[in-house]
Amino acid sequence: MTIFLPSDITIVERIANGDDRVLSMLYDKWRSEFENVLRPNCSASHQHEIDFEELYQESVLVLYYNILNGKIFINDGKIHCIDRYNEIKPLKANLKTYLINIGKNKLQAEIRRVSKNLDIFDRTYMFGDSCSPEDFDNKVYDLDAESLTYLGKLPAIVDFNATW
Repeated sequence: MTIFLPSDITIVERIANGDDRVLSMLYDKWRSEFENVLRPNCSASHQHEIDFEELYQESVLVLYYNILNGKIFINDGKIHCIDRYNEIKPLKANLKTYLINIGKNKLQAEIRRVSKNLDIFDRTYMFGDSCSPEDFDNKVYDLDAESLTYLGKLPAIVDFNATW
């Protein structure tokens, strides 16, 4: 079934006036493209950790609440937004691009969160359960410095036990 969406201005007007049907329409229409754009921005090691459906739901809600709360609005027949500095500016992108950018920001935050969890796994896998984050950093530095010395990248006189 093909879904036809009204113009971005009409979408903003209808959501601002409480018409949730248009939200449902754009949710169905833009879902696959959202994931197709964002999935390549995520490494293979993170893709199984990230729920793209949930990411999409959260991004649509941010768009929805930005319209309801007046951060995105119509003025003089154009869509405007209030940026993070509370300045009113014309929206430079269409709503779909705006939604995808919300998703990209959420994806980056999720990758940072997942990466912290992977760091704990890596630390345990490499050096055992008793390795603290500080010990891990020191051990990794020692490994890197020894490897670089072996490859002739650092002079052999470097004191690996020195605190930096």
